[in-house]
Amino acid sequence: MTRKRYLIIVTVLFCAVCVWFLWSDKRKSLISDDTPNKVEKIRRLPPKGNVFPLKGHDDVDIEIEGHGYRPSSKQEREELRKSYLLARDGANVKLTFHVMDSKGQDVPNALVRACFLKNDDRKGETDENGLFTTEGKTDHEMIGFVKKEGHYDTRVVYSLDPEGQEDVKNGKWVPWHRTVEVTLKEKRNPIPMYVKEARIFLPRKGEAFGYDFEKGDLVAPYGKGEQADLSFMCLFEERGDLLDYKSELFITAAQEGGIILNAKDKASQFVSKHEAQEDGYEPQFYLVRDRVQSKVLQNIELEENEYLTFRSRVTRDNDGNIISANFGKVYRISYGRRDATSGNVSVTLVYYFNPTPNDRNLEFDPDKNLFEERKRGGVYLSP
Repeated sequence: MTRKRYLIIVTVLFCAVCVWFLWSDKRKSLISDDTPNKVEKIRRLPPKGNVFPLKGHDDVDIEIEGHGYRPSSKQEREELRKSYLLARDGANVKLTFHVMDSKGQDVPNALVRACFLKNDDRKGETDENGLFTTEGKTDHEMIGFVKKEGHYDTRVVYSLDPEGQEDVKNGKWVPWHRTVEVTLKEKRNPIPMYVKEARIFLPRKGEAFGYDFEKGDLVAPYGKGEQADLSFMCLFEERGDLLDYKSELFITAAQEGGIILNAKDKASQFVSKHEAQEDGYEPQFYLVRDRVQSKVLQNIELEENEYLTFRSRVTRDNDGNIISANFGKVYRISYGRRDATSGNVSVTLVYYFNPTPNDRNLEFDPDKNLFEERKRGGVYLSP
């Protein structure tokens, strides 16, 4: 061995010994009594790649930690485990569907499909008492579909935890057996009606214009209408900016009629009542949008879960008693400016008008629209 090669080997060995001593000192400093928190701090860092279990942890804890959660106490750990297992696996529940019609009568032989989210759907029919019982597994809710010939389909969403507090023990919801009340509206007497999605351009702001539901137009001289069922008036105030304005819409019942605000039955395919109310009508319905650049000051609209019932074409006897009237409903109303120059508005509404005097029936047959051009198609052609 040459002298040069010998010196290289000695130098490499010397460097290796130095590195070993330096690493040994650094390792001692990490676990010395002067720095007791460093090991704990390193242990609590978020995991990278695979998660390794801490002492006493099982696979569930490992999965929870894998999502970045680090419980600080035993109680928090148990709460996390409970929530995690419920979200991952769900819990068992037993549900009895009690299906009745709008008159409160039991509906036998109704088809029920229960979707429990954590397992396959459960299907069956109600018995002679309108009952169907099934079991399933879910983490928070069940979505049910109920149908029967001669009735309107119903969709029900049943929350097992409506107050946001998990109530699960041993893999079961508490209480385990629950009853779901379902109203399956019967088809009584669907009739032909005048049904239209009408866009009405008001000629001037600040003036009321009558609209004839049977003719589908403003009354003369602004259209082909003959008798006003409702009138519309808009007030619009622009305060210097596109997002700084106040727009008001006044809907007034014509010919001594009236308007009632109702809540839709969103669970049913038939969202309104079967019949219009006999009384309780108000002469006017008011909508407003009032806002400035930074916020909305007032906003009153016909909401998605609301509809109007109206009474129009009222005639009375000498004593003031109603001897004749027509009825209908409005499912949607929206309005906006027609153009920036005039400030006028267009009003859009979906209405159903029963042309038979004194008939309060609101049940429309979608295949019998009295407007010829709208007998087929149109998203608003629902009962």
